[in-house]
Amino acid sequence: MKKKIIALILSAALLVSAMVWPASAANVDQFVDVGQDDWFYSHVDYAVSSGLFSGTSDTSFGPGLSMTRGMFVTVLGNKTGIDLTQYTGTRFDDVPASMYYASRINWATENGIVSGSGNGKFSPDTAITREQVATILYNYAKRTGNDTSYRDTVYNGFHDKGKVSSYAVQAMKWATYHKIVNGSGGLLDPQGNASRAQVAAIFHNAETILIKTEILPTEKPSPTPAPTATPAPTATPKPTIKPTATPKPVTSTVYWTRSGKAYHRRTCSTIKDSERLISGTVAEAIQSGHSACKVCKP
Repeated sequence: MKKKIIALILSAALLVSAMVWPASAANVDQFVDVGQDDWFYSHVDYAVSSGLFSGTSDTSFGPGLSMTRGMFVTVLGNKTGIDLTQYTGTRFDDVPASMYYASRINWATENGIVSGSGNGKFSPDTAITREQVATILYNYAKRTGNDTSYRDTVYNGFHDKGKVSSYAVQAMKWATYHKIVNGSGGLLDPQGNASRAQVAAIFHNAETILIKTEILPTEKPSPTPAPTATPAPTATPKPTIKPTATPKPVTSTVYWTRSGKAYHRRTCSTIKDSERLISGTVAEAIQSGHSACKVCKP
């Protein structure tokens, strides 16, 4: 019986640590584990004052505790200010509709910002990694029309960039370029768990990048038009060959002399009036051994 009571107490403690406390009930200076000299002080102050998330209790923020996947999506939903009544029910076997993060997980998955862990599960209580954080924020930037440009220069300077999962490379390049995710000592630690202090810093760093919060409508693909039938090629008509005109028989009269070698027109300048001319057709002149005069060309 005693063991059951202890188990119930521990379960309740875990549930309380995951809850999102209202920002109006918290001030950064009330957390005994957040000092003004801590590197994360201003980031925690931003997270609390912006209503993103608060402490694990009235006096503790838990900066070194790992943030869970369910809690991170909750923080992102708080930033967006979504209407939770539109995302009721559950889409995953391990996300009860009664849990504080259920509606926000429904919102994020429905809008393509985050996906499950496989086999119908979301793993909401599993610690979120740094590369998962970058990926979710990059997806959010795309769906809200924020700046998604980047260069490889900053990313290439990290010694452990080869440890970044393939699905997260583009998101990590974007996050490091805009200084949303910053490494330490030249390392990104992409698969390391993101602490609550780190998440506060990441959202603070992204304040000037993730300006727009309204989810853009998904463009519906244009219907594919029915293919237009290609007309059969028109046969090229064969050219009409004009019949060759039948030469008219030459019937003109030509003239020649018995001693001459050519036949002529009557007006040819080479014919002498004194000569005795023989007249006839060209055929007759040729038959008698005469050829056409080169002067008059009969």
